[in-house]
Amino acid sequence: MPTAQSKGASRANGVRKMSPAFQRRLDVLMDKNSEGSLSATEQRELMAMLDEVDRQTLLNLTQLLLRKRNRATSRSRTKRSAPTKLVS
Repeated sequence: MPTAQSKGASRANGVRKMSPAFQRRLDVLMDKNSEGSLSATEQRELMAMLDEVDRQTLLNLTQLLLRKRNRATSRSRTKRSAPTKLVS
């Protein structure tokens, strides 16, 4: 069963994307599923691939939320640590 790992998932800005080969195979299986012509083996492969897509989606969402939280935290630290100008 191809996975994002075995088919070389790419990363852009820390977000994983399925490889073109993975996506092409997924498209073929989804088309066959829509036509009702999937074999039992292909159905298992499709389910495994969809599980991988779900897993990658959750990992990407987690990465994006952590990145957003880290940016917000660093901004609030910057605001608090700004020097105060004293009036003489």
